[in-house]
Amino acid sequence: MSARQALVIGAGQAGLHLAESLRAFGFEGSVLLAGAEKGLPYQRPPLSKEFLLAESAAPTVLRSKEFLKSRGITLLDGHHIVSVRRDAGGGEARDSTGRAWAFTHLALATGASSRVLDLPGAGSPSVRYLRDLAHARRLRNAARSHRVRRIAIIGGGFIGLELAAAMTALGKSVTVLEVATTVLARAVDQRISRHVEGALLNRDVDLRCGVQPVAVLDSPSGATEVLLGDGTTVSADLVIAGIGATPRTEIAESLGLACDPGIVVDGRNLASDNRTVAAGDCTQPERSLFNPLGIRLESVNNAVTQARIGAATLAGVEPPTPSVPWFWSVIGDIRLQMAGMPPPGATADVQGDPSSGSFSIVFHREATLVAVQCVNDPARFAAGRKAIQRGSAVRPGQKA
Repeated sequence: MSARQALVIGAGQAGLHLAESLRAFGFEGSVLLAGAEKGLPYQRPPLSKEFLLAESAAPTVLRSKEFLKSRGITLLDGHHIVSVRRDAGGGEARDSTGRAWAFTHLALATGASSRVLDLPGAGSPSVRYLRDLAHARRLRNAARSHRVRRIAIIGGGFIGLELAAAMTALGKSVTVLEVATTVLARAVDQRISRHVEGALLNRDVDLRCGVQPVAVLDSPSGATEVLLGDGTTVSADLVIAGIGATPRTEIAESLGLACDPGIVVDGRNLASDNRTVAAGDCTQPERSLFNPLGIRLESVNNAVTQARIGAATLAGVEPPTPSVPWFWSVIGDIRLQMAGMPPPGATADVQGDPSSGSFSIVFHREATLVAVQCVNDPARFAAGRKAIQRGSAVRPGQKA
């Protein structure tokens, strides 16, 4: 085909922002944004928090139909792309109904799916996950049912703890089961983990760390129990698994693109064929200044940053300067904000008073600030994020 036509597969945060950024960077061809879900792109972070508590079951829409039309972006909602064929001029994609779209430029923003439990009884109708709006609506309906009083959450990561706080706010009895010895063990400093645990205990969450779920047991009466490795059980009317996510790489793998485990991308967000770009939760980034270990990131910030870089690459313009990765979570009354990624061996110091409920952990390597993790401390987060971007020095005890 002679006319330029960009196809973005995946209409989440990364896909939408990539389509928008193509226009911002001067791409003059057609822009198609294909998403498997019906409806407009929406915000996913509220699904584990505000959405469950709100009176309305409507999602928070990212962009209106009018906005997309004004930018010349065609939304193909409800079109699940299942196959892509490449040729010298671009290629062709087909959805589950067999309908085809030709393209000259291809971007993959296929996201990730919930990691499923791998244990006996995991297929029980009492077991739920949270990744998209359909999942969230089912959880929301279950949480409002008088038959659901006890909820067991497997996984003490961000999603699991956000859900625990929301469900206790709805008056549910919640037990969190975490295999590690603390919650958020791989994500934050242990002092923050302990602070979060204390806050959850104050909300009457039954927090059990260092336990291993080995089976989900359903009885003929309809009761459900989670069997633990020590032989004890946790009774629940609903079991929610929040044990991480798996990047969706089916299309990338069919094209022969390198995946490990996400779609491997370079600093321009180009995949291994040097022509397809990828962005968001589906990717595996290379090592870089702000991500020295090449850790796969799942956040709105990462999705937007990668989308802008990938769009610039497709449009043939200089990509924007990479920014410091940052992330936030709200767990009940705790607003946790993090910027930067502390490398092994970094020194961590407390700033502020943890007993006040507002404090930060500041990480530095030699005299250089490399990361901040802030609890209800937005000013220090903002200052720290800017300082990390500049490569500023910081002394122990000095305000970031």
